[in-house]
Amino acid sequence: MLTWLPVEGTISSQLGNLSFLVILDLQGNSFHGELPQELLQLHRLKKLDLSYNDFVGEIPGRIGYLSKLQHLDLCCNNIVGFIPQSISNLSMLEYLDLRSNLIKGVIPTTISNISTLEEIHLARNSLSGIYTHTITQHLNYMYVNT
Repeated sequence: MLTWLPVEGTISSQLGNLSFLVILDLQGNSFHGELPQELLQLHRLKKLDLSYNDFVGEIPGRIGYLSKLQHLDLCCNNIVGFIPQSISNLSMLEYLDLRSNLIKGVIPTTISNISTLEEIHLARNSLSGIYTHTITQHLNYMYVNT
């Protein structure tokens, strides 16, 4: 019988040297600490899933530099701060999950600029704002119960 054990620790900044990485899926482990800024060097990244860990700190303000990102999942961590405006630069983003963190502030209306966005999860944070038709018109699913 194969037994799966979660990986613990922090993410090494050396991960940013893997320039050809397309998928980084570390969900369901026991990683902690802040998200390394070096992740922003992974310009070919299409999927970033760091959900169900113990990450702290803020979403990097330059997250929008990951221009090929289609799937961003930071669900169920201890992320604080605000949703950065640069998230609207993720013009290929289809799935965004930030639920169950400690994020506060207003949901940026610039998210409506992401015409490829199909699904967004923002529940169980301290977010506010008006969810206008322009934000939700092209979504298949939006869960915001904040």
